[in-house]
Amino acid sequence: MKTSKKLLVFSYTIVGDKMKDKLPKVFANSFSKQISNNEKVYHVREENYRPIEGKALPVENINNKINALFKSSKYVYKLDVEITTVNGVSKKRIIGKNKTNLITLDNELIAIKDIVDIKII
Repeated sequence: MKTSKKLLVFSYTIVGDKMKDKLPKVFANSFSKQISNNEKVYHVREENYRPIEGKALPVENINNKINALFKSSKYVYKLDVEITTVNGVSKKRIIGKNKTNLITLDNELIAIKDIVDIKII
């Protein structure tokens, strides 16, 4: 038995103004402002900012200096040093250190990252 296949194609077009009237209206807001994204940049600077005189040593050099102080023959338990930090110069008696701080005899912690220079008195 032979079967025949039929293909039905429907095609239509909508023509005329009647269909345009039936479509819903779309709300589109008009932009009256000028859009200026990222054109203005503000910078705030502290008024009490003072650059440190001299050149700051890299943290690696400071760590080497601190390790050299603790390995020296002068260090038994206490070591009198002059520490220059970003806040100023101070004389302290160091008794130890950990990964991030120096520990003084007064139980004060001095951050190694803030130290600019250190030397024995």
